[in-house]
Amino acid sequence: RQVSQTSLKAFFQLLLLLGRLLDRGLEGPRLLGGFLDAYLGSQAPSSSDSHRLHWMLQIQRNGAGIEDELAGRLAMALVRSGSTREAIELLEETVA
Repeated sequence: RQVSQTSLKAFFQLLLLLGRLLDRGLEGPRLLGGFLDAYLGSQAPSSSDSHRLHWMLQIQRNGAGIEDELAGRLAMALVRSGSTREAIELLEETVA
């Protein structure tokens, strides 16, 4: 199924907005999940967006933890960004 140009623009705009909220220090499962969904739906996420994925990974590794569902979505996003090893490690840590 092909995604319309309108949908792609919406993902891009949502990714920008949610990225700004994360940069302001806001977080929470719904915000993180929304960002991950927008990242995965975006046609061309920026390097700043990929940097935010690694920030989320650090949250997980520093013990703050994220929900298992979010860990799975974060792993998919990490794979998309080229960080396959980190994605596998995250999933292994989540199920351990």
